[in-house]
Amino acid sequence: MQKTKTSHQRWKLFAILAFVGLSLVSILGPNVAQASAPKKEGAMANPLSVEITGIVVPVARNRRLVNYAFMSIMVYTADDRSANLVRANMFLVKDAIVRATSRAPIVEDRSAAGFDVMAFARQLYPVVQSSIVGARITRIEIRDPEMMR
Repeated sequence: MQKTKTSHQRWKLFAILAFVGLSLVSILGPNVAQASAPKKEGAMANPLSVEITGIVVPVARNRRLVNYAFMSIMVYTADDRSANLVRANMFLVKDAIVRATSRAPIVEDRSAAGFDVMAFARQLYPVVQSSIVGARITRIEIRDPEMMR
């Protein structure tokens, strides 16, 4: 009889400690998780954005090739489905950009980037939009443009 009373008391103590522990975790859990979680940057900060790296585009002056521009582009989409389509078909976007810029290269200017970044983003928007059927793209941002020389 003494043995079952002791095991019953241990069981009660275990249940109380488990309840108190779970209560503390539920109260402190979200605050601790938020404090310890690193802040997301770049593409992971916005799940509707997709970063496409390794884009190489020709730069021309007077219809002659003078340089190459290396860059990344950030594609912002309207919904999760569109973002997933862009992620799954990045190779189509890169191919469309290469084809479009081979026909109409970037025109060189004297700015720090070597070309008009905003004009180039406007030029790329219909190219990227048409490269993936069904994706709703809201805007395109040119990131880290660098000239070859």
